[in-house]
Amino acid sequence: MMNCKAQTICPESSTNCSVGARSDGQYVYWMTCFDFGQQDVLPAACSYSLVVRELTVEPGSSEIGTLQARALDGLRVQKLVLSGLSIETVNGSAFQSLAGDLTALSLDNNRLTTLPDAVFRPLTNLVSLQLHNNRLTTVYAHLLDGLANLLVLDLSGNQIGEVDYNDMSLLYPAHIGGIKQCCGPSVRSSVRELYINC
Repeated sequence: MMNCKAQTICPESSTNCSVGARSDGQYVYWMTCFDFGQQDVLPAACSYSLVVRELTVEPGSSEIGTLQARALDGLRVQKLVLSGLSIETVNGSAFQSLAGDLTALSLDNNRLTTLPDAVFRPLTNLVSLQLHNNRLTTVYAHLLDGLANLLVLDLSGNQIGEVDYNDMSLLYPAHIGGIKQCCGPSVRSSVRELYINC
């Protein structure tokens, strides 16, 4: 996959992104990016000081193979929607640059078969993680490391046959239903909604 046209994800200078109204000088309410075509990696981001409340890359006209290391470096994003982009691979440090601000992440309806251990560890403020309708087969113990504020985890619509509960201390067993071997360690945590099917 390759598109030779230089493209960026940027609220100010990108012809591929539209921006909602700015508020009191602290936020951009929404930003939608589109028409990236087929790309090996997510296009680079610009450096921008305002927080983007919601950034969506539109799936209809964009396909991204890999989320590279420090994807979106330079942007501050609270909600990131990367749904339906045919993403197959996520680098272990893909979300490092979003650590301070990101509260919601949607990676649903992609082609993910596996995720690096602790890939979400830097996202300590993450409240919602949407991974449904991918091709995940296993949930490893350290996938949720560092996500002490996580309230919603959606893994439904995957092909999960194994859940490794060793040291998966964020799972709150009372809200896990219909999963083989679902009880795991009896640890109270922040996760209140877990959607999964095996």
